[in-house]
Amino acid sequence: MTDYALFDKAELLDRVGDDEELVDDLIELYLEDYPSKIEDIKNNLSSGDGAAVSAAAHGIKGSSANLSFNSVAEFAKQIEFAGKENNLDEAAARFIDLEAEIVKLLAVISL
Repeated sequence: MTDYALFDKAELLDRVGDDEELVDDLIELYLEDYPSKIEDIKNNLSSGDGAAVSAAAHGIKGSSANLSFNSVAEFAKQIEFAGKENNLDEAAARFIDLEAEIVKLLAVISL
């Protein structure tokens, strides 16, 4: 995998006009929202629904990319495409990577 930044705070600050408070608010919303998206991916992998895996991964990819959580977005993208191809073994492998990357991210962004 290409070396994607875990969190490019400078990029995010640039995107929001250097508004640190807005960054904190956005991260807080992400922290409230991402667990349900992770659970959706997990449940859809268990049920064997590639299209639903893809849709759930698309959501976390977008929210992660918007906050410059680039490596998380990249793993979610890989899950999204594997789900579209109904390659659930690949999606499950990348899901393990995604969960590990989120643990690293949480250590970096803990408020």
